[in-house]
Amino acid sequence: MFHIELRKFPHNTHTFNLSEAQLRGTVLAPWLRNQTIEVAQQKWVPELTTLTILKGRHLNTGDLALGRGWSNARRVSQDVTREMLAPPPSAPSPSLDDLARELLAMCASDLVSANQAWRLAGTWFPGWRASDRLVAAEGALRALLLGGYAQLCRGTRATAADNVVPGPDIEALLLAIETWTDDSGSSVFVKASDAGRAELRAPSPRAD
Repeated sequence: MFHIELRKFPHNTHTFNLSEAQLRGTVLAPWLRNQTIEVAQQKWVPELTTLTILKGRHLNTGDLALGRGWSNARRVSQDVTREMLAPPPSAPSPSLDDLARELLAMCASDLVSANQAWRLAGTWFPGWRASDRLVAAEGALRALLLGGYAQLCRGTRATAADNVVPGPDIEALLLAIETWTDDSGSSVFVKASDAGRAELRAPSPRAD
């Protein structure tokens, strides 16, 4: 599990027990793009904020009681801030986990709506809350977009392929709940790029 601290004098906040998908989808992806994030109902600007990321065990209610959550997290966790924020040394594009790779395979053959991506996350993580599955789906989609493996497009299923969303408009669409819930005739879709199709043809790296 991951635990984070956001500090911007005189304010600070902590979030505990994040999965890697939650961390990457809601914090790291926009942070690495120098985009403002919202945590604990407050906006945090990366260049004005210090982010600390810890990796360790799940913290229970007792660990978090009486304001001791962060001190307990530091005691039982490892500081992985530099590791999580540093780009991979030999791979400028984000690596694709299994969910992102299956999503890429789907959108290589047909347009896939954001709602379909959310439902796909449900098949990978059936025991998760709907909100957590949404975070996983957004993280997978962000990995495809950031890596240049896919493009976001908008319109009807018949016309969206020719209406690629420009870069400045992508973040607003990803943050809109309508993007993920609307699976009607007019919606937001993802399609594979040439780089994405080449990635699918390349051997998938496997851990020993």
